[in-house]
Amino acid sequence: MRRSDRIEDSIRAKVAKLEKLHGRLGRCEVMVEASSKRQRKGDLYHVRIYLAVPGGEIVVGRDPVKDQAREDVTVAVRDAFDAARRQLQSFSERKSSPASKRRGMTP
Repeated sequence: MRRSDRIEDSIRAKVAKLEKLHGRLGRCEVMVEASSKRQRKGDLYHVRIYLAVPGGEIVVGRDPVKDQAREDVTVAVRDAFDAARRQLQSFSERKSSPASKRRGMTP
């Protein structure tokens, strides 16, 4: 798939929102790939997000499914970042829970 300034700007904005949510992202990699295995319809998009955070890492993969929404790259990116946000929130909650601090546990 060719690079798109519009998609790159959208990804940068979504990464900035994740940074505000967690504050300490060590690294963030985003891969958007078009799968052109279909003959009659448009491409389906696979989005993968890797987040390095203190104490762990989060990997989100959104594979093309039989959902036509994945034919729109902006929807595929949005869905992947929504999943990344949920996982980051869950990671942060587990990391800061009193029980995990008391036992010296990390997620």
